[in-house]
Amino acid sequence: MAPLPAADPLDQSRPQTLPQRSRLTPMPKAGTKFECRRTDLLAACQLANLVVLASQHQPVLRNIKLDADETRCRIEATNQEYGIRLDVTGVTVSTGGRLLIPADRLTAILRETSDETVTIEATDRTTLVRTGQSEFELNTEDPATYPEVPTPRPKQHHAIIAGQLRNAVHRTRFAAAKESDRYPLTGTLWELDESEIRLVATDGKRLAFARCDAKAHGGNEPPGPPHIVPAKAMQLLERLLTDPEEVVKVTLNENEAFFRVGTAVLHTRLIEGRYPSYRDIFPKTKAVEIPLPVGPFHSVIRQAAILADSDSLGVEFSFTTRTLTLHTRSPDAGRSKVELTVEFSGEPITVALEPRFVADVLRTLSDDQTLTLELTDSKKAVVFRLGTAYAYLIMPLC
Repeated sequence: MAPLPAADPLDQSRPQTLPQRSRLTPMPKAGTKFECRRTDLLAACQLANLVVLASQHQPVLRNIKLDADETRCRIEATNQEYGIRLDVTGVTVSTGGRLLIPADRLTAILRETSDETVTIEATDRTTLVRTGQSEFELNTEDPATYPEVPTPRPKQHHAIIAGQLRNAVHRTRFAAAKESDRYPLTGTLWELDESEIRLVATDGKRLAFARCDAKAHGGNEPPGPPHIVPAKAMQLLERLLTDPEEVVKVTLNENEAFFRVGTAVLHTRLIEGRYPSYRDIFPKTKAVEIPLPVGPFHSVIRQAAILADSDSLGVEFSFTTRTLTLHTRSPDAGRSKVELTVEFSGEPITVALEPRFVADVLRTLSDDQTLTLELTDSKKAVVFRLGTAYAYLIMPLC
C-alpha cells in the first residue's frame, strides 16, 4: 500500500514532529515486537487516523489498535459510529500480540522519518518505536479497553467492480447536505437489487444519482428500511477504492453496512430516517437535449463565477442558436458575459443556476467527457446526464 500524500485535504490536524531522543530507558520486559516497511504502515495509519480524528469524547478512541500475528500486522480504528480494519503485509514478527498506540503520534513519527523499516516493541504500559537512529517511547493503554470493529459474516452480499463503484461514490457524495435539519440528507442512499447498485445524494437543492453493475450472492433480500451511509464513511470508502479491477463486497444490514476491499474492511452504522422519493423529482418531460463538452464548459463556468456573489442571483444560462451565453450581474462586483459555442437550435431558453453547483459536478468528470443537458423551461429542474449511468439535477433559481 503506497503512502498517501502528505498534503492530504482530509488530514486536518497534522501533528507536530515529535522530538527525538538518543537514549531511552530499556523496556522492562519482552512483549509484542515486529518490524515492517515504514511506507506501508504509514499508509494504513493515515487511513485509520481519519477515523480517530472524529473521536472527541473517549480518550481511548484516540488510539489505534495493532495486532501482530505471524507475517502481518492488523490495524483497527473506530469511533463507534464507523471503523476500519486494515492488514499490513510484509511484516517480520518476533513476538505476536496486541497493543494500543496514539494514532496522531505514530502517524507523525512515520511521516517525519525516511527510513525504510520501522520496529515496534511494546510492554504493558509503553511502546518503543525505532526508525533508523531514532527512538520514541510512547505511553500506551490496555488494548482490552478498546472496542472491537465488527466483523462481517455475510450470508448475502453484492460484488461490485471497484473502478465502477469509485466513480459512483465520487460523483454522488459531494451533493449530500453538509448540515441539515433533515439528518438523512447528510448521507448517501444505497439501493441494491440482483444486478445493480444505485447511489443517491441530495441537499434539497441538487441531486446526484449513479448506478453501476453489481452481482448478488446468496440472494437479494426484499427492500427494507433505506440504507443511508454517513458522509465520513463514504469518504473512507472512496479512499479505499484504489485498484479499479478489484472486487468489492458490500453487505447492507438493517442498521449497519460492511465494505470489504481487498484485505480492508470498513464498517459503519447507517443513518436512520426517511429519504425523499428521488424518482419523483426528475422532470417527466424535456424540451431540448444539449451536448456540452466538460472541459470548455467548465472553463466558462469558472469565468462566469468570478463576479457571482451572495448578492447576485446566480448565473443566467441563455441558449440561442449555436450559442450559450452566461450572464452574471452583481450590484457590488459588476457584470460579466461569457459565451460558448454549443449544438443548440430552437426557441431561446434562459435558466438561472448556482454556478458552484454546476462546477461541483464538472470537477468529478474528465475534461474529454461530454455531458448532455436536459432543459424543459426556466422554472423546471435542469438535468445533466452522462450516458445512462449518471444524472445530476439542479433546481433553478427564481
